[in-house]
Amino acid sequence: MTYKKYLQSKKWQGKRIKVFDRAKSNANSSNKYGICERCGYEPKRNCLQVHHKTYIHLFNEPLEDLELLCPNCHKEETKKQRAEHKEFELKERIIKSMQKRKIEYEITERIGNLSDNDNQVHKELNLISWNKSAAVFDLRSWGKDADGNRKPLKGLTLSADEVEILRELLNSIEIA
Repeated sequence: MTYKKYLQSKKWQGKRIKVFDRAKSNANSSNKYGICERCGYEPKRNCLQVHHKTYIHLFNEPLEDLELLCPNCHKEETKKQRAEHKEFELKERIIKSMQKRKIEYEITERIGNLSDNDNQVHKELNLISWNKSAAVFDLRSWGKDADGNRKPLKGLTLSADEVEILRELLNSIEIA
């Protein structure tokens, strides 16, 4: 069913009437055209509109997802929802493009191996340039991909200043 057909259905018309009745009773209004649930406007003609706060439950929305609004409040709320939707879509596109982008790295200096385990995972401290940027200290686990090539796993990058602070912190503790 299309949205347009849904708005013409008996199911929607029944919900619409319930939203009008709720708005009137909540505001103790006798205005036969209802009252805006945002600004309290009581029109002299039938101009109020039922607004979807969310479209998550579209075609089966509970009354809490709907509100009665005057044309001005409805226009503002719709503009806000569209802006939020565009922002959400933009964030999604950025995330997808980042996932598609191959991350390049170059180990500029191997400092040391901290540990190995039976699964051929190594924990190493290196100086690494990520995507051709300046090299940073990198403490990371390394594994192998399906072709047997080294692949970076979870890790932590540190600036030279952060490594100095870490060195001081490690020197200040007693390891049992």
